Amino acid sequence: MTSTLNMTREEPVKSMPGATMQLDRNSGMAQINVDGQSTCFGGEPAIKNYAIENGLSQDDVDRLLALDAEGSGRNQVELKFEGKPLLKGDAFSLKIIFNNLTGLNFQPDRKSASLMIEYEDYLGHMAAELGVDAWHGSLSLHQLDGAELMRHEFEANDDEPATGFRP
Repeated sequence: MTSTLNMTREEPVKSMPGATMQLDRNSGMAQINVDGQSTCFGGEPAIKNYAIENGLSQDDVDRLLALDAEGSGRNQVELKFEGKPLLKGDAFSLKIIFNNLTGLNFQPDRKSASLMIEYEDYLGHMAAELGVDAWHGSLSLHQLDGAELMRHEFEANDDEPATGFRP
């Protein structure tokens, strides 16, 4: 039996009342749960066939395909600083980290009330966690095939410590 610690949170299948979907991180497969039974999918063709047979909405199919892509690693990206790999993981999480590091998520119109840290402190913490001496230079997010998705240039300010740069 698969541990629930390796499963994503169950999400409702809107076009199938009582059904849920989630990702089994052990197998990397998306699955639908109906009346205590799970159906696991080994890729896009299986998901599309199931959708046709069971009348799933396009929104539900799109979410299952996203779970499948996450499980198979197709949504994996890499965060680099000055060309040096820092982190590898799912695109959703690393885009948030990228936007935090660039300061975008610390802008007043985007800052969450639950974000209880200042930008400079966040940069300092992340520098220590990621082994970065100073945020001088280029931060980039890449697909695993090397294609660049996002880039940010940190501007040096000699009057502030390395963690005090503005995006």
